[in-house]
Amino acid sequence: MSNNNNNTNKKRKKKNIPKPVYHEIRSLNNGTIDSFYGFIVGVFKPKPTANDNLLKFVVADSIDLKINVSLFYSEENEILSHLQVGNIVRLDRAKITKEYGTFLAIGNITHARTHFNVVVITGDKDDKIEPLGSLPQFSFTDDDRIRVDQLRELWVEIKQHFVSQTQNVINRTPISDIDFNDPSAINVVGKVLVKSFSTTAVGKRLNLWIWDGTGDAYEVVDDQHRFGRLLDVLSWDSHKIPILDSINEGQWILFKKVQPNIYNGKDELKVQSNSDIIPVDKNDPVILHILEYHKSRVDDYIRIMNFTNNNDNNDNNNNNDNDSSIPKIPDRHIDPQIFLTETEYPSKNVTKINDIKSLDAHVPKKYKICAKLIQHIPMNIMNMTRPSCKACKSVFQFNIADFYMDSFQKCVNCAQENTIGYIYLLKFILEDDTGDIPVILYGEEAEKFFGLQAVNFYDEKDFLLRVENDIKRLKEGKEFYCCIKSYYVQDKVAPENIRYQIFDTKIKH
Repeated sequence: MSNNNNNTNKKRKKKNIPKPVYHEIRSLNNGTIDSFYGFIVGVFKPKPTANDNLLKFVVADSIDLKINVSLFYSEENEILSHLQVGNIVRLDRAKITKEYGTFLAIGNITHARTHFNVVVITGDKDDKIEPLGSLPQFSFTDDDRIRVDQLRELWVEIKQHFVSQTQNVINRTPISDIDFNDPSAINVVGKVLVKSFSTTAVGKRLNLWIWDGTGDAYEVVDDQHRFGRLLDVLSWDSHKIPILDSINEGQWILFKKVQPNIYNGKDELKVQSNSDIIPVDKNDPVILHILEYHKSRVDDYIRIMNFTNNNDNNDNNNNNDNDSSIPKIPDRHIDPQIFLTETEYPSKNVTKINDIKSLDAHVPKKYKICAKLIQHIPMNIMNMTRPSCKACKSVFQFNIADFYMDSFQKCVNCAQENTIGYIYLLKFILEDDTGDIPVILYGEEAEKFFGLQAVNFYDEKDFLLRVENDIKRLKEGKEFYCCIKSYYVQDKVAPENIRYQIFDTKIKH
């Protein structure tokens, strides 16, 4: 690494940029700009976003305390290749937030508007301390060197706790996201809940039922209530069956290169001759993420149902040796039909509304929220559809468009005939425990949302009744999942021009 140890105190004073104060991960707070040190315990494959690229990694400063990091960039930076497991990392002025119950640090090394900076030092204690930063100039003092030495010593002691065979799993597919119509091989991580054998006319078959906490299913296995569907993993291969037979119920397993399949209407994963079956430690970052995600689902579900969870075990770390590793839902029966809507991204984490509306939020960007409907506009549901020209995309008020539709079907703007139809055009005010947000529901996305084509509600009373019932269900005060995307009106970049629109969401009927 090259040495960027530069004294920038004078420049900091000129720019009124205070020197960062570094905190332990346990001291970080949601909704703040903060700085911290740690060692990297997990790195995932970069992927493109709407405007940038995203690299995710996990940082820890002890066995039990970790934070996820989302690093955005639009230009290549030398530092990216040094973000490796075991290296020491320092984040200056990162945005600290919570995503579905898990702490998350966010920064952009290309557009560092808050003077965000990432500094990396090799984790090998025998290497010279040569810090590399994403910014060309940054401070690095004797106190920083002492902190790096301490983290290097700690990493030697506890690295076996983090290093596992799954750190290179960069394409894990959650069970809820599997396309069983696509036979392409995938990687899946799951906990084995049930193991069974059967003998058929073509030979011996082994079945494993696995779980990863994703999907809308609600099932009971061994008297445990769980969210997330179970999936059958099976093999006929005589060479793979002994390996699968060595797996114990309760183990976490990485299934590499398994094939999605549908047989007699049932979804399954087939273990092939080239598939790999790899045990995963329960403290692996991938497993911890699965458990944190599931615990957040349980907490949200209980909160939505207005149940009080008096079970202190839900507040404890799910990965203690005496823990079942899956939070248990209270014994009181919970109706799984609380989910009023479904999205095309069941494993996507929920973002709070105040984070979506924050001044440093990226635009455009897609989110998933859990909120309740507090108002709809227009308030008269009969006016939620409007006449529109399919040719020029004009949308009309009723007193104008009715004339043309009832007479000669000619657009008043483009003069084309037989191009007038109806579209949905409405707005919801959605609210969670951090604030409210106006979201637009429009066109084809609205038809997908209601599961109903747009018509003239003044004429089609059956259609009107269906939408009225849907709106009534949404306004009963229960929260529901919804995907929204932010964008600028007419591409004019200004806070007052930001709009939000619902997409890829539909009401369950």
